[in-house]
Amino acid sequence: MKHLTALVIALTCSISSFAQSNFKEKTVFKNNDVEFRQLDEHTWHGNGNLVFNESVYLIEGSKSAILIDAGTKIPGLKKIAEDLVKKPVTLIISHGHGDHIGAMNEWDEVWINAGDEAILRPGAYKGKRRYLTDGQIFDLGGRTIEVVFTPGHTAGSTTFIDKDRHYG
Repeated sequence: MKHLTALVIALTCSISSFAQSNFKEKTVFKNNDVEFRQLDEHTWHGNGNLVFNESVYLIEGSKSAILIDAGTKIPGLKKIAEDLVKKPVTLIISHGHGDHIGAMNEWDEVWINAGDEAILRPGAYKGKRRYLTDGQIFDLGGRTIEVVFTPGHTAGSTTFIDKDRHYG
């Protein structure tokens, strides 16, 4: 495969230099807590405003969508994401630090790497926890996201690879 490219969304830590750069993408939603910019027709990048402009990524396929991470404190994040894609959104977490799990209680179910179970505050999430597996595929309909365990920042750090998109 001559031009196999992958968009690797590695959300193992906040990168303040990226968050402080000048964005070229169109802002499609903004309030006091978050700003979403559209990367392409079916991909959005959101920046929360509480801690180091924490990032969340909304990825849509033809049948479903996922949100990678939940920021620190972004009230109404689930509704914002679902309004952007006009369909239900599944939440998956890159790792269990507070700046990635803040709004997760808005979801009845969340996907997370079991390796980070020990760092989640007891009672921090009351819904159903589903555990990611290395190599797992989220089929969004015409778009697949692969789960790759990348421990280091935390024991449960996880990277999500979108093989259908390339940004460069």
